[in-house]
Amino acid sequence: HKVMKNFSILVVVLGVLLVSACQKTSPADYNDEIINYQISIVEKIDDLKKSIDNYNVLPADVAIKEMNIAYDKVVFEIDTALQAVAQMPTLKDDVTLKNGAVELFKVYKSVIETEYKGIIELYKLPDNLFTPAEHQKLEALKTTSTQKLNDAYDEFLIIQKQFAEKYNLVFD
Repeated sequence: HKVMKNFSILVVVLGVLLVSACQKTSPADYNDEIINYQISIVEKIDDLKKSIDNYNVLPADVAIKEMNIAYDKVVFEIDTALQAVAQMPTLKDDVTLKNGAVELFKVYKSVIETEYKGIIELYKLPDNLFTPAEHQKLEALKTTSTQKLNDAYDEFLIIQKQFAEKYNLVFD
């Protein structure tokens, strides 16, 4: 009797899990899944920014090593997110949020692999080669990267807001 009772409970639990797995994702869950990828990318970008800021407080070789590690981590995070979101099923044939996230992540990737890579390369220069011209380049790269990231995020927020209105979602 005890074995049958445990078996019955197991069958019910598996049935519930199977039904919930087969149900379509809710718009809120769909949004959250995409936003979780976005948050993890932004955390890695912040880590990269911190590693760059640490150049002034750490020995140069240590700082550069940390920048390289942070750079590799953010590129990996973006590539992972791009692949995962691109493979997500569409929600009720609505691809706007998914496509918006993919575009946002592509901008992140471009900025990291262009502006941030340039910033790191400038920090790698020996002091005697870091002239006022290089300092100007560095400031321009920082400004451009911030502007591109902010613009891309603002565009994504518009798409997310439209998605939220369409599915009656309220965000914190």
